[in-house]
Amino acid sequence: MFRAIPTGNKVLTKKWNERNDELLGKRIKNIRPMIDNTCPSSFGVQKKLSKREKLIEDRYSEIEKDNRHLLERMSQIMNNRAQSCKPKTHSVKSLNLDSRKRSLINITLENQAMLKRLRSKKAVYSVKKWEAERKNNENILNVICEFPYKLGNNLRMRKTISETSFKKVRQRGSIDSNIEKPTTLQDLLFKKSVMISGRSFMLEIMRGNTHIQIFVIDGENQRCFNLEMSIKEVHKLIKGENYEDLVKMLMLENDELVLVKYEAKNKDERSPNISCPDI
Repeated sequence: MFRAIPTGNKVLTKKWNERNDELLGKRIKNIRPMIDNTCPSSFGVQKKLSKREKLIEDRYSEIEKDNRHLLERMSQIMNNRAQSCKPKTHSVKSLNLDSRKRSLINITLENQAMLKRLRSKKAVYSVKKWEAERKNNENILNVICEFPYKLGNNLRMRKTISETSFKKVRQRGSIDSNIEKPTTLQDLLFKKSVMISGRSFMLEIMRGNTHIQIFVIDGENQRCFNLEMSIKEVHKLIKGENYEDLVKMLMLENDELVLVKYEAKNKDERSPNISCPDI
């Protein structure tokens, strides 16, 4: 079906076909229509829509006239403002003015009586009872929570700061993440979870040969506060081995471990060994 037409010389046949295609392309390119479809030429005189232009011109002239009249009126009002007469005002008299005044007075008296009854009424809810219940709930949450309980500690923080009007000894130190517990300590005297400045900490008191160190560990923020004191100073503060009293004297202020109700005799007795390392 698609067999080539047999020819004597394929090269000449190819040239002949290419020549025919070229001539056909030229004829198609130069082809012209037999019918003239172009627009005929018109006369030199242009046509005008006189009626439409006349309507537009009349409209513009009317607008210009109104604007000029408005401008004259405005200038006249500005010039004669002082001479303009004030319009006469006629007040409409009310037929039930006295009745409305009496009803307004009665409403005012009733509102005052209601306000007096509301002020003299005792409150049904007891704020003291709420505070006691809240304190009990916070104690329960502090016991059962896996992590330190934080909600509602702002009140405790304010009370703790307001009660620190005593003389204090601050022992400052630089933060060092490489500080560890000294190996010279011999005994663990006290270990308990305590509340300091409204926050929960794990407190450890360890004893060495001549001194006692207090470690306050913040498990949530991964920090440890260290306070070092001599054994003689500790015996001056507490009776026997009642370290609960020593814990009550501790306080955190501006990320520093502070001892309240205690003042050293000499400034040289302050130990600079306070650290806040990462655990």
